[in-house]
This record gives sequence, structure tokens and C-alpha cells, in this order.
Amino acid sequence: MPVAVGAVASRLEPTVSQRTGEKMAFMTLEDRTGSIGAVVFPTAYAAAEPLLEADAVVLVEGELDHERGDVEIRADRIFSLE
Repeated sequence: MPVAVGAVASRLEPTVSQRTGEKMAFMTLEDRTGSIGAVVFPTAYAAAEPLLEADAVVLVEGELDHERGDVEIRADRIFSLE
């Protein structure tokens, strides 16, 4: 299901994809109503790397994913809202 969320990136955990060895990240997005986890895979990470920092206000577009239990966003695109 497509989703777009404007929120603060309250947690950012850069890592490396086990499959490709490319940079990616896990992040937590927070707004006044709650929080949700997001996975930023290598293609989206490369395009948005300058925007990815803790406490950045961002718009994340992607797909809802619940394969690992909790609902999270698979981020396709990230934009700055600052």
C-alpha cells in the first residue's frame, strides 16, 4: 500500500546491505500521533543520503510493509521539509 509520511527522523541507523554491500539505513519517524519504523534500501539511500540525519524533518514516500511483524515503511523517496 503506497504511503507518504511527513515526520521527524528521530533515529537513524546507517548500515550496509548484507546482499549488496551498499549503504542503507533503518530509521524511526515521529510526529504528534506516534512513530513508525522505516527501511531505506540502497537506491533510496544513495539519492537521499545528504538529507539523512537525526532530527531532520522529512517526507518519506514508500510502501507499508508488515512482513517482519510490525508495520514499517519501505522508503522509495525522501524529501527535506526544512
